[in-house]
Amino acid sequence: MGDVITWTAMVNGHANSGQIELARVFGLMPERNVVSWSTMITTFAQVGMFQKVSDVFNEMQVAGIRVYVKRNWMESWAPH
Repeated sequence: MGDVITWTAMVNGHANSGQIELARVFGLMPERNVVSWSTMITTFAQVGMFQKVSDVFNEMQVAGIRVYVKRNWMESWAPH
């Protein structure tokens, strides 16, 4: 299965090559850390999928990852 670093590298590689759908390998990860979550959030933000940014951010909080940012930080990403 590999470790979280290997899985995150695979997600990041797919995202960097523009294969956003393949970046969803994230859902198959047996373990995730803050870097894994941040990779997915950044990927969706870079391609303008702001609802997915919000969804993944919320999912990260439900998973128990501590977040030290203000809740309205995503508003600065969204187009006005």
